[in-house]
Amino acid sequence: MSRPASVRANLHQPQHAIIYYYCDYSDPKTLEAPNIIGALIQQLLLSKAVTEEIGLRIEQVCGLGLREPSEEDLSAILDLVVKMYSTIFIIIDGLDECPTEDQAMALSLVTHLSESEDPSIKVLLFSREEAKIAAACSVFPRLPITTPSVRADVAAFVEEVVSSKVLSGELKIKDPELQRTVISTLIDGAQGMFLWVRFQLEDLCEAASDIEIRATLQHLPNGLTETYTRITEKIRRSLVRWEMAIKVFKWVIFARRPLSKDELAEAIAFNSSDTTWDEAKIPDSLRAVRSCGNLIILDEIDDTVQLAHHTVRQYLLSPDSPCVSLTEVQAEIEIGVTCVTYLSFSDFERQVTEYKGKTEDIGLLQKAVMERMPATTDLGPLSTATWKAFRKLKSPVVPKVKIIKPYQEKRETSPNLQDKYRLLDYAVAYWPSHTSQFSAAQSSIWERFRDLSLGKPVGFDIRPWDGTQCNLEFPHMAMFRWAARNGHEPFLELLLKATKRGTEEIFQHYYRAVSSAPYTRSARRLCGETTPSRTISGGRGRAYVVLVWLCWAWRGGDGVGF
Repeated sequence: MSRPASVRANLHQPQHAIIYYYCDYSDPKTLEAPNIIGALIQQLLLSKAVTEEIGLRIEQVCGLGLREPSEEDLSAILDLVVKMYSTIFIIIDGLDECPTEDQAMALSLVTHLSESEDPSIKVLLFSREEAKIAAACSVFPRLPITTPSVRADVAAFVEEVVSSKVLSGELKIKDPELQRTVISTLIDGAQGMFLWVRFQLEDLCEAASDIEIRATLQHLPNGLTETYTRITEKIRRSLVRWEMAIKVFKWVIFARRPLSKDELAEAIAFNSSDTTWDEAKIPDSLRAVRSCGNLIILDEIDDTVQLAHHTVRQYLLSPDSPCVSLTEVQAEIEIGVTCVTYLSFSDFERQVTEYKGKTEDIGLLQKAVMERMPATTDLGPLSTATWKAFRKLKSPVVPKVKIIKPYQEKRETSPNLQDKYRLLDYAVAYWPSHTSQFSAAQSSIWERFRDLSLGKPVGFDIRPWDGTQCNLEFPHMAMFRWAARNGHEPFLELLLKATKRGTEEIFQHYYRAVSSAPYTRSARRLCGETTPSRTISGGRGRAYVVLVWLCWAWRGGDGVGF
Protein backbone atom coordinates (compact mmCIF):
# COMPACT_ATOMS: atom_id res chain seq x y z
CA MET A 1 0.00 0.00 0.00
CA SER A 2 1.35 3.42 -0.91
CA ARG A 3 2.06 6.01 1.77
CA PRO A 4 -0.78 8.40 0.77
CA ALA A 5 -3.29 5.53 1.01
CA SER A 6 -1.88 4.63 4.43
CA VAL A 7 -2.29 8.21 5.59
CA ARG A 8 -5.89 8.28 4.39
CA ALA A 9 -6.66 5.05 6.23
CA ASN A 10 -5.12 6.32 9.47
CA LEU A 11 -7.21 9.48 9.41
CA HIS A 12 -10.31 7.42 10.26
CA GLN A 13 -8.76 6.42 13.58
CA PRO A 14 -9.54 8.72 16.55
CA GLN A 15 -5.91 9.17 17.52
CA HIS A 16 -5.19 10.92 14.19
CA ALA A 17 -6.42 14.31 12.99
CA ILE A 18 -6.19 16.49 9.92
CA ILE A 19 -6.96 20.20 10.36
CA TYR A 20 -6.68 23.19 8.05
CA TYR A 21 -6.87 26.96 7.92
CA TYR A 22 -7.30 29.42 5.05
CA CYS A 23 -6.13 33.01 5.40
CA ASP A 24 -8.74 34.91 3.41
CA TYR A 25 -7.55 38.40 2.43
CA SER A 26 -11.18 39.54 2.03
CA ASP A 27 -11.92 38.87 5.72
CA PRO A 28 -9.40 40.67 8.01
CA LYS A 29 -10.38 38.52 11.00
CA THR A 30 -8.99 35.40 9.32
CA LEU A 31 -5.57 37.07 9.05
CA GLU A 32 -5.09 37.49 12.81
CA ALA A 33 -2.79 35.04 14.60
CA PRO A 34 -5.17 34.45 17.59
CA ASN A 35 -7.93 33.39 15.18
CA ILE A 36 -5.56 31.02 13.36
CA ILE A 37 -4.55 29.34 16.62
CA GLY A 38 -8.13 29.33 17.92
CA ALA A 39 -9.44 27.67 14.75
CA LEU A 40 -6.84 24.90 15.03
CA ILE A 41 -7.79 24.29 18.67
CA GLN A 42 -11.48 24.21 17.80
CA GLN A 43 -11.02 21.61 15.06
CA LEU A 44 -8.96 19.37 17.31
CA LEU A 45 -11.59 19.48 20.05
CA LEU A 46 -14.50 18.63 17.73
CA SER A 47 -13.88 14.89 17.99
CA LYS A 48 -12.52 14.78 21.54
CA ALA A 49 -13.97 15.32 24.98
CA VAL A 50 -12.38 18.28 26.76
CA THR A 51 -10.24 17.08 29.65
CA GLU A 52 -10.41 18.70 33.07
CA GLU A 53 -6.90 20.14 32.65
CA ILE A 54 -7.76 21.76 29.31
CA GLY A 55 -11.10 23.01 30.61
CA LEU A 56 -9.48 24.68 33.62
CA ARG A 57 -6.80 26.22 31.43
CA ILE A 58 -9.37 27.66 29.02
CA GLU A 59 -11.38 29.04 31.94
CA GLN A 60 -8.24 30.55 33.43
CA VAL A 61 -7.11 32.42 30.31
CA CYS A 62 -10.58 33.42 29.08
CA GLY A 63 -12.00 34.51 32.42
CA LEU A 64 -15.41 32.91 31.75
CA GLY A 65 -15.59 34.81 28.47
CA LEU A 66 -14.79 38.18 30.02
CA ARG A 67 -11.16 38.30 28.89
CA GLU A 68 -9.60 37.96 25.46
CA PRO A 69 -6.75 35.40 25.57
CA SER A 70 -3.33 36.35 24.23
CA GLU A 71 -1.44 34.47 21.53
CA GLU A 72 0.77 32.97 24.25
CA ASP A 73 -2.29 31.72 26.17
CA LEU A 74 -3.77 30.13 23.04
CA SER A 75 -0.45 28.51 22.13
CA ALA A 76 -0.26 26.99 25.61
CA ILE A 77 -3.78 25.57 25.20
CA LEU A 78 -2.88 24.19 21.76
CA ASP A 79 0.15 22.44 23.30
CA LEU A 80 -2.22 20.66 25.68
CA VAL A 81 -4.79 19.79 23.02
CA VAL A 82 -2.34 18.24 20.53
CA LYS A 83 -1.31 15.70 23.18
CA MET A 84 -4.74 14.11 22.81
CA TYR A 85 -3.61 12.71 19.43
CA SER A 86 -0.73 10.57 18.21
CA THR A 87 -0.48 12.12 14.73
CA ILE A 88 -1.72 15.47 13.44
CA PHE A 89 -1.64 16.90 9.90
CA ILE A 90 -2.00 20.69 9.68
CA ILE A 91 -2.59 22.60 6.43
CA ILE A 92 -2.32 26.41 6.37
CA ASP A 93 -2.95 28.27 3.12
CA GLY A 94 -2.26 31.93 2.30
CA LEU A 95 -0.01 32.86 5.24
CA ASP A 96 1.68 35.53 3.08
CA GLU A 97 -1.56 37.53 3.17
CA CYS A 98 -1.36 38.07 6.95
CA PRO A 99 0.07 41.29 8.45
CA THR A 100 3.75 41.08 9.37
CA GLU A 101 3.22 40.69 13.13
CA ASP A 102 0.56 37.98 12.80
CA GLN A 103 2.64 36.26 10.14
CA ALA A 104 5.63 36.11 12.50
CA MET A 105 3.51 34.65 15.31
CA ALA A 106 2.05 32.00 13.00
CA LEU A 107 5.50 31.06 11.67
CA SER A 108 6.80 30.74 15.22
CA LEU A 109 3.90 28.43 16.01
CA VAL A 110 4.51 26.34 12.86
CA THR A 111 8.18 25.94 13.76
CA HIS A 112 7.29 24.98 17.33
CA LEU A 113 4.70 22.38 16.24
CA SER A 114 6.96 20.88 13.60
CA GLU A 115 9.58 20.10 16.25
CA SER A 116 7.12 17.97 18.21
CA GLU A 117 7.86 14.25 18.39
CA ASP A 118 5.00 13.22 20.65
CA PRO A 119 2.61 13.66 19.05
CA SER A 120 3.96 13.58 15.50
CA ILE A 121 2.83 16.82 13.79
CA LYS A 122 3.18 17.36 10.05
CA VAL A 123 2.60 20.88 8.68
CA LEU A 124 1.91 21.78 5.05
CA LEU A 125 2.21 25.52 4.43
CA PHE A 126 1.15 27.28 1.21
CA SER A 127 2.53 30.76 0.59
CA ARG A 128 4.09 33.08 -1.92
CA GLU A 129 7.87 33.24 -1.87
CA GLU A 130 8.45 36.06 0.62
CA ALA A 131 11.79 36.69 2.31
CA LYS A 132 10.63 36.38 5.94
CA ILE A 133 8.57 33.27 5.29
CA ALA A 134 11.39 31.68 3.28
CA ALA A 135 13.89 32.42 6.07
CA ALA A 136 11.62 30.99 8.78
CA CYS A 137 11.02 27.82 6.77
CA SER A 138 14.56 27.40 5.43
CA VAL A 139 15.19 24.23 7.45
CA PHE A 140 12.09 22.50 6.06
CA PRO A 141 11.64 20.81 2.67
CA ARG A 142 10.18 23.20 0.08
CA LEU A 143 8.53 22.72 -3.30
CA PRO A 144 8.74 25.96 -5.32
CA ILE A 145 6.06 26.58 -7.93
CA THR A 146 7.81 28.33 -10.83
CA THR A 147 6.44 29.85 -14.01
CA PRO A 148 7.63 26.92 -16.22
CA SER A 149 6.05 24.41 -13.84
CA VAL A 150 2.59 25.96 -14.18
CA ARG A 151 2.75 26.89 -17.87
CA ALA A 152 0.79 23.80 -18.90
CA ASP A 153 -1.91 24.62 -16.35
CA VAL A 154 -2.10 28.23 -17.54
CA ALA A 155 -2.33 27.07 -21.17
CA ALA A 156 -5.21 24.73 -20.37
CA PHE A 157 -6.95 27.51 -18.45
CA VAL A 158 -6.56 30.06 -21.26
CA GLU A 159 -7.81 27.67 -23.96
CA GLU A 160 -10.85 26.72 -21.88
CA VAL A 161 -11.82 30.27 -20.90
CA VAL A 162 -11.29 31.81 -24.35
CA SER A 163 -13.34 29.07 -26.03
CA SER A 164 -16.09 29.49 -23.44
CA LYS A 165 -16.30 33.26 -23.92
CA VAL A 166 -16.37 32.92 -27.70
CA LEU A 167 -19.21 30.39 -27.50
CA SER A 168 -21.18 32.58 -25.07
CA GLY A 169 -20.75 35.64 -27.27
CA GLU A 170 -18.86 37.63 -24.61
CA LEU A 171 -15.76 37.65 -26.82
CA LYS A 172 -16.76 38.37 -30.43
CA ILE A 173 -14.17 37.04 -32.92
CA LYS A 174 -14.87 36.59 -36.63
CA ASP A 175 -11.46 35.28 -37.75
CA PRO A 176 -10.73 31.76 -36.34
CA GLU A 177 -7.00 32.46 -36.64
CA LEU A 178 -7.41 35.45 -34.32
CA GLN A 179 -8.80 33.17 -31.60
CA ARG A 180 -5.60 31.11 -31.75
CA THR A 181 -3.56 34.33 -31.60
CA VAL A 182 -5.45 35.45 -28.49
CA ILE A 183 -4.75 32.13 -26.78
CA SER A 184 -1.02 32.06 -27.57
CA THR A 185 -0.52 35.73 -26.67
CA LEU A 186 -2.23 35.34 -23.28
CA ILE A 187 -0.24 32.20 -22.46
CA ASP A 188 3.06 33.94 -23.23
CA GLY A 189 2.18 37.11 -21.30
CA ALA A 190 0.72 35.42 -18.23
CA GLN A 191 4.09 34.47 -16.68
CA GLY A 192 2.27 31.91 -14.56
CA MET A 193 -0.42 34.37 -13.34
CA PHE A 194 -3.99 33.18 -13.83
CA LEU A 195 -5.29 36.49 -12.45
CA TRP A 196 -3.44 38.47 -15.15
CA VAL A 197 -5.19 36.38 -17.82
CA ARG A 198 -8.61 37.13 -16.33
CA PHE A 199 -8.02 40.88 -16.34
CA GLN A 200 -6.85 40.90 -19.97
CA LEU A 201 -9.83 38.85 -21.09
CA GLU A 202 -12.16 41.44 -19.57
CA ASP A 203 -10.51 44.09 -21.75
CA LEU A 204 -10.64 41.91 -24.85
CA CYS A 205 -14.36 41.30 -24.33
CA GLU A 206 -14.95 45.06 -24.51
CA ALA A 207 -13.43 45.26 -27.99
CA ALA A 208 -16.05 45.78 -30.70
CA SER A 209 -14.14 44.30 -33.69
CA ASP A 210 -11.27 42.06 -34.69
CA ILE A 211 -9.14 45.15 -35.34
CA GLU A 212 -9.69 46.41 -31.79
CA ILE A 213 -8.87 42.97 -30.40
CA ARG A 214 -5.56 42.93 -32.31
CA ALA A 215 -4.75 46.44 -31.09
CA THR A 216 -5.45 45.36 -27.49
CA LEU A 217 -3.17 42.32 -27.87
CA GLN A 218 -0.33 44.56 -29.06
CA HIS A 219 -0.47 46.71 -25.91
CA LEU A 220 -1.06 44.25 -23.10
CA PRO A 221 0.26 45.45 -19.71
CA ASN A 222 3.33 43.82 -18.24
CA GLY A 223 2.38 42.24 -14.90
CA LEU A 224 -0.33 43.03 -12.38
CA THR A 225 0.88 46.47 -11.27
CA GLU A 226 0.70 47.87 -14.80
CA THR A 227 -2.69 46.17 -15.20
CA TYR A 228 -4.05 47.86 -12.08
CA THR A 229 -2.70 51.22 -13.23
CA ARG A 230 -4.53 50.94 -16.55
CA ILE A 231 -7.78 50.04 -14.80
CA THR A 232 -7.59 52.99 -12.40
CA GLU A 233 -6.71 55.35 -15.25
CA LYS A 234 -9.84 54.21 -17.06
CA ILE A 235 -11.98 54.78 -13.94
CA ARG A 236 -10.55 58.29 -13.44
CA ARG A 237 -11.79 59.45 -16.84
CA SER A 238 -15.13 60.08 -15.09
CA LEU A 239 -14.95 62.21 -11.92
CA VAL A 240 -18.29 60.87 -10.61
CA ARG A 241 -17.21 57.27 -11.16
CA TRP A 242 -13.82 57.87 -9.53
CA GLU A 243 -15.36 59.44 -6.42
CA MET A 244 -17.69 56.47 -6.05
CA ALA A 245 -14.82 54.01 -6.62
CA ILE A 246 -12.70 55.65 -3.90
CA LYS A 247 -15.56 55.22 -1.40
CA VAL A 248 -15.98 51.57 -2.39
CA PHE A 249 -12.22 50.88 -2.14
CA LYS A 250 -12.15 52.48 1.31
CA TRP A 251 -14.96 50.33 2.69
CA VAL A 252 -13.90 47.07 1.06
CA ILE A 253 -10.30 47.41 2.23
CA PHE A 254 -10.88 48.63 5.79
CA ALA A 255 -14.23 47.09 6.78
CA ARG A 256 -13.91 44.64 9.67
CA ARG A 257 -15.70 41.95 7.70
CA PRO A 258 -16.83 41.48 4.07
CA LEU A 259 -19.87 43.63 3.26
CA SER A 260 -22.86 42.52 1.23
CA LYS A 261 -23.55 44.59 -1.87
CA ASP A 262 -26.58 46.17 -0.15
CA GLU A 263 -24.53 47.09 2.94
CA LEU A 264 -21.90 48.64 0.70
CA ALA A 265 -24.48 50.71 -1.18
CA GLU A 266 -25.70 52.27 2.08
CA ALA A 267 -22.15 52.72 3.38
CA ILE A 268 -21.16 54.97 0.47
CA ALA A 269 -24.50 56.82 0.34
CA PHE A 270 -24.48 58.96 3.49
CA ASN A 271 -22.24 61.68 4.94
CA SER A 272 -21.98 63.57 8.23
CA SER A 273 -24.61 66.14 7.24
CA ASP A 274 -27.36 63.51 7.05
CA THR A 275 -29.81 63.20 9.95
CA THR A 276 -32.26 60.66 8.55
CA TRP A 277 -32.15 57.57 6.37
CA ASP A 278 -33.03 58.55 2.80
CA GLU A 279 -33.53 55.77 0.27
CA ALA A 280 -33.20 58.23 -2.60
CA LYS A 281 -29.50 58.72 -1.76
CA ILE A 282 -28.62 55.01 -1.97
CA PRO A 283 -26.99 54.08 -5.32
CA ASP A 284 -27.61 50.87 -7.22
CA SER A 285 -25.39 48.26 -5.56
CA LEU A 286 -24.24 46.59 -8.79
CA ARG A 287 -23.39 49.96 -10.29
CA ALA A 288 -21.26 50.72 -7.22
CA VAL A 289 -19.34 47.45 -7.73
CA ARG A 290 -18.89 48.07 -11.46
CA SER A 291 -17.54 51.56 -10.79
CA CYS A 292 -14.30 49.92 -9.67
CA GLY A 293 -13.68 48.11 -12.94
CA ASN A 294 -12.52 44.56 -12.28
CA LEU A 295 -10.63 45.43 -9.09
CA ILE A 296 -13.74 44.66 -7.03
CA ILE A 297 -15.76 41.47 -7.49
CA LEU A 298 -19.08 40.18 -6.20
CA ASP A 299 -19.03 36.74 -4.61
CA GLU A 300 -22.09 35.03 -6.05
CA ILE A 301 -22.19 32.47 -3.22
CA ASP A 302 -22.56 34.79 -0.23
CA ASP A 303 -23.31 38.06 -2.08
CA THR A 304 -20.33 39.86 -0.51
CA VAL A 305 -18.12 42.43 -2.20
CA GLN A 306 -14.39 41.66 -2.26
CA LEU A 307 -11.12 42.74 -3.81
CA ALA A 308 -10.23 40.73 -6.89
CA HIS A 309 -6.95 39.74 -5.21
CA HIS A 310 -4.92 40.76 -2.17
CA THR A 311 -2.39 42.41 -4.51
CA VAL A 312 -5.10 44.94 -5.38
CA ARG A 313 -5.01 46.14 -1.78
CA GLN A 314 -1.23 46.41 -1.89
CA TYR A 315 -1.44 48.45 -5.09
CA LEU A 316 -4.17 50.83 -3.91
CA LEU A 317 -2.32 51.58 -0.66
CA SER A 318 1.11 51.94 -2.25
CA PRO A 319 2.80 55.38 -2.52
CA ASP A 320 2.55 55.22 -6.32
CA SER A 321 -1.18 54.57 -6.32
CA PRO A 322 -3.52 57.28 -7.69
CA CYS A 323 -5.58 56.83 -4.51
CA VAL A 324 -3.43 59.29 -2.56
CA SER A 325 -6.23 59.99 -0.06
CA LEU A 326 -6.69 56.31 0.74
CA THR A 327 -4.68 56.08 3.97
CA GLU A 328 -5.56 53.80 6.86
CA VAL A 329 -6.00 56.55 9.46
CA GLN A 330 -8.13 58.73 7.21
CA ALA A 331 -10.21 55.75 6.07
CA GLU A 332 -10.82 54.67 9.68
CA ILE A 333 -12.00 58.17 10.59
CA GLU A 334 -14.30 58.43 7.58
CA ILE A 335 -15.83 54.99 8.17
CA GLY A 336 -16.26 55.88 11.85
CA VAL A 337 -18.02 59.11 10.87
CA THR A 338 -20.40 57.16 8.63
CA CYS A 339 -21.18 54.61 11.38
CA VAL A 340 -21.82 57.31 14.03
CA THR A 341 -23.91 59.35 11.59
CA TYR A 342 -25.95 56.27 10.67
CA LEU A 343 -26.65 55.27 14.27
CA SER A 344 -27.58 58.87 15.08
CA PHE A 345 -30.37 58.94 12.51
CA SER A 346 -33.67 60.09 13.98
CA ASP A 347 -35.16 56.85 12.59
CA PHE A 348 -33.67 54.96 15.54
CA GLU A 349 -34.53 57.31 18.42
CA ARG A 350 -36.88 56.29 21.23
CA GLN A 351 -38.36 57.84 24.35
CA VAL A 352 -36.70 57.89 27.76
CA THR A 353 -38.06 58.38 31.22
CA GLU A 354 -36.42 59.85 34.30
CA TYR A 355 -35.49 57.33 36.97
CA LYS A 356 -37.19 58.34 40.23
CA GLY A 357 -35.29 56.11 42.61
CA LYS A 358 -33.28 57.36 45.58
CA THR A 359 -30.08 59.24 44.73
CA GLU A 360 -26.95 59.32 46.82
CA ASP A 361 -23.74 61.31 46.71
CA ILE A 362 -20.65 59.82 45.16
CA GLY A 363 -19.15 59.12 48.57
CA LEU A 364 -21.30 56.02 48.92
CA LEU A 365 -19.72 54.68 45.76
CA GLN A 366 -16.27 55.18 47.27
CA LYS A 367 -17.35 53.36 50.44
CA ALA A 368 -18.89 50.48 48.49
CA VAL A 369 -15.81 49.98 46.36
CA MET A 370 -13.50 50.11 49.41
CA GLU A 371 -15.55 47.48 51.25
CA ARG A 372 -15.88 45.15 48.28
CA MET A 373 -12.65 45.07 46.33
CA PRO A 374 -10.09 43.70 48.82
CA ALA A 375 -12.25 40.65 49.43
CA THR A 376 -12.70 39.83 45.75
CA THR A 377 -9.51 40.89 44.00
CA ASP A 378 -5.83 40.03 44.17
CA LEU A 379 -4.52 43.56 43.86
CA GLY A 380 -0.80 42.94 43.47
CA PRO A 381 1.93 45.29 44.85
CA LEU A 382 1.33 48.22 42.51
CA SER A 383 -2.44 48.22 42.79
CA THR A 384 -2.23 47.72 46.55
CA ALA A 385 -0.33 51.02 46.79
CA THR A 386 -3.03 52.67 44.72
CA TRP A 387 -5.67 51.04 46.90
CA LYS A 388 -4.18 52.32 50.15
CA ALA A 389 -4.03 55.83 48.76
CA PHE A 390 -7.64 55.52 47.64
CA ARG A 391 -8.79 54.63 51.15
CA LYS A 392 -7.35 57.90 52.51
CA LEU A 393 -9.49 60.08 50.27
CA LYS A 394 -12.44 61.97 51.66
CA SER A 395 -15.63 62.10 49.71
CA PRO A 396 -15.99 65.42 47.88
CA VAL A 397 -19.13 67.47 48.08
CA VAL A 398 -21.03 66.90 44.85
CA PRO A 399 -24.59 67.47 43.74
CA LYS A 400 -27.13 64.68 43.91
CA VAL A 401 -27.06 62.56 40.79
CA LYS A 402 -30.17 61.90 38.72
CA ILE A 403 -30.25 58.90 36.44
CA ILE A 404 -32.01 58.70 33.07
CA LYS A 405 -33.15 55.13 32.49
CA PRO A 406 -34.63 53.83 29.20
CA TYR A 407 -37.93 51.99 29.19
CA GLN A 408 -36.11 48.80 28.22
CA GLU A 409 -32.73 47.67 29.48
CA LYS A 410 -31.56 45.98 26.30
CA ARG A 411 -32.94 45.24 22.86
CA GLU A 412 -31.37 43.82 19.72
CA THR A 413 -32.10 45.01 16.19
CA SER A 414 -35.23 43.38 14.82
CA PRO A 415 -35.44 41.56 11.47
CA ASN A 416 -37.75 44.29 10.18
CA LEU A 417 -35.11 46.93 10.90
CA GLN A 418 -32.39 44.83 9.30
CA ASP A 419 -34.46 44.37 6.12
CA LYS A 420 -34.79 48.11 5.63
CA TYR A 421 -31.58 49.47 7.15
CA ARG A 422 -28.97 47.21 5.58
CA LEU A 423 -25.90 48.83 7.15
CA LEU A 424 -27.40 48.81 10.66
CA ASP A 425 -25.94 45.52 11.89
CA TYR A 426 -22.45 46.46 10.73
CA ALA A 427 -22.63 49.94 12.26
CA VAL A 428 -23.85 48.54 15.60
CA ALA A 429 -21.10 45.92 15.73
CA TYR A 430 -18.12 47.99 14.61
CA TRP A 431 -18.66 51.70 15.32
CA PRO A 432 -16.46 51.52 18.48
CA SER A 433 -13.63 49.95 16.51
CA HIS A 434 -13.78 52.53 13.71
CA THR A 435 -13.86 55.52 16.09
CA SER A 436 -10.54 54.82 17.82
CA GLN A 437 -8.91 57.68 15.85
CA PHE A 438 -11.51 60.31 16.73
CA SER A 439 -10.61 63.54 18.54
CA ALA A 440 -12.50 66.52 19.93
CA ALA A 441 -11.04 68.60 17.11
CA GLN A 442 -13.49 66.89 14.75
CA SER A 443 -16.29 69.21 15.81
CA SER A 444 -18.64 68.08 13.06
CA ILE A 445 -18.99 64.57 14.51
CA TRP A 446 -17.67 64.76 18.09
CA GLU A 447 -21.01 65.82 19.60
CA ARG A 448 -22.84 62.90 17.98
CA PHE A 449 -20.04 60.57 19.03
CA ARG A 450 -20.31 61.81 22.63
CA ASP A 451 -24.09 61.40 22.72
CA LEU A 452 -23.89 57.92 21.22
CA SER A 453 -21.14 56.86 23.64
CA LEU A 454 -22.61 58.25 26.85
CA GLY A 455 -26.05 56.79 26.52
CA LYS A 456 -28.20 58.27 23.75
CA PRO A 457 -31.33 56.08 23.89
CA VAL A 458 -32.18 54.09 20.79
CA GLY A 459 -34.52 51.18 20.22
CA PHE A 460 -31.82 48.51 20.48
CA ASP A 461 -28.43 47.74 22.02
CA ILE A 462 -25.64 49.68 20.26
CA ARG A 463 -22.83 49.87 22.84
CA PRO A 464 -20.64 46.79 23.47
CA TRP A 465 -20.89 47.39 27.21
CA ASP A 466 -24.70 47.69 27.15
CA GLY A 467 -26.37 44.99 29.18
CA THR A 468 -23.42 44.76 31.59
CA GLN A 469 -24.55 44.82 35.20
CA CYS A 470 -23.80 48.28 36.57
CA ASN A 471 -24.61 50.36 39.64
CA LEU A 472 -27.11 53.01 38.54
CA GLU A 473 -25.26 55.59 40.66
CA PHE A 474 -22.17 55.01 38.49
CA PRO A 475 -23.55 54.25 35.03
CA HIS A 476 -20.32 54.53 33.03
CA MET A 477 -18.20 51.92 34.82
CA ALA A 478 -18.87 49.36 32.08
CA MET A 479 -17.71 51.90 29.51
CA PHE A 480 -14.55 52.51 31.57
CA ARG A 481 -13.77 48.81 31.58
CA TRP A 482 -14.36 48.39 27.86
CA ALA A 483 -12.32 51.48 26.91
CA ALA A 484 -9.40 50.51 29.16
CA ARG A 485 -9.36 46.91 27.97
CA ASN A 486 -9.39 47.94 24.30
CA GLY A 487 -7.20 51.04 24.60
CA HIS A 488 -9.93 53.25 23.12
CA GLU A 489 -8.57 56.75 23.77
CA PRO A 490 -11.57 58.80 22.56
CA PHE A 491 -13.90 56.97 24.98
CA LEU A 492 -11.50 57.65 27.85
CA GLU A 493 -11.26 61.28 26.80
CA LEU A 494 -15.05 61.58 26.91
CA LEU A 495 -15.14 60.12 30.40
CA LEU A 496 -12.29 62.26 31.69
CA LYS A 497 -14.12 65.36 30.53
CA ALA A 498 -17.12 64.20 32.55
CA THR A 499 -15.16 64.37 35.85
CA LYS A 500 -14.92 67.21 38.37
CA ARG A 501 -12.48 70.13 38.09
CA GLY A 502 -9.75 70.71 40.62
CA THR A 503 -8.27 67.21 40.83
CA GLU A 504 -4.66 68.02 39.83
CA GLU A 505 -3.25 66.97 43.21
CA ILE A 506 -5.14 63.67 43.10
CA PHE A 507 -3.84 62.97 39.62
CA GLN A 508 -0.24 63.62 40.72
CA HIS A 509 -0.71 61.17 43.57
CA TYR A 510 -2.13 58.35 41.45
CA TYR A 511 0.29 58.97 38.67
CA ARG A 512 3.14 58.17 41.07
CA ALA A 513 1.29 55.03 42.13
CA VAL A 514 1.02 53.60 38.65
CA SER A 515 3.97 55.13 36.79
CA SER A 516 6.35 52.29 37.64
CA ALA A 517 4.29 49.66 35.84
CA PRO A 518 3.06 49.22 32.28
CA TYR A 519 -0.20 50.93 31.52
CA THR A 520 -1.91 51.78 28.28
CA ARG A 521 -0.67 54.37 25.84
CA SER A 522 -4.12 55.85 26.32
CA ALA A 523 -3.10 57.01 29.79
CA ARG A 524 0.20 58.39 28.53
CA ARG A 525 -1.46 60.30 25.72
CA LEU A 526 -4.27 61.72 27.85
CA CYS A 527 -2.18 62.57 30.89
CA GLY A 528 1.32 63.16 29.53
CA GLU A 529 4.51 61.10 29.63
CA THR A 530 5.82 62.64 32.86
CA THR A 531 2.87 64.19 34.63
CA PRO A 532 -0.91 63.96 34.35
CA SER A 533 -1.24 67.70 33.92
CA ARG A 534 -4.52 67.78 32.02
CA THR A 535 -7.29 69.59 33.87
CA ILE A 536 -10.37 67.44 34.23
CA SER A 537 -13.74 69.02 33.63
CA GLY A 538 -17.26 67.84 34.34
CA GLY A 539 -19.04 66.80 37.51
CA ARG A 540 -18.32 63.28 38.76
CA GLY A 541 -15.87 63.85 41.61
CA ARG A 542 -12.62 62.36 42.86
CA ALA A 543 -13.82 58.78 43.17
CA TYR A 544 -14.54 58.82 39.46
CA VAL A 545 -10.98 59.92 38.69
CA VAL A 546 -9.51 57.28 41.00
CA LEU A 547 -11.45 54.54 39.27
CA VAL A 548 -10.04 55.69 35.93
CA TRP A 549 -6.55 55.06 37.26
CA LEU A 550 -7.50 51.69 38.72
CA CYS A 551 -8.99 50.74 35.39
CA TRP A 552 -5.76 51.66 33.62
CA ALA A 553 -3.73 49.70 36.14
CA TRP A 554 -5.97 46.69 35.49
CA ARG A 555 -5.42 47.11 31.74
CA GLY A 556 -1.68 46.98 32.38
CA GLY A 557 -1.90 43.45 33.75
CA ASP A 558 -2.05 44.01 37.51
CA GLY A 559 -5.19 41.93 37.94
CA VAL A 560 -7.49 44.73 39.02
CA GLY A 561 -11.05 44.37 37.75
CA PHE A 562 -14.55 45.51 38.57
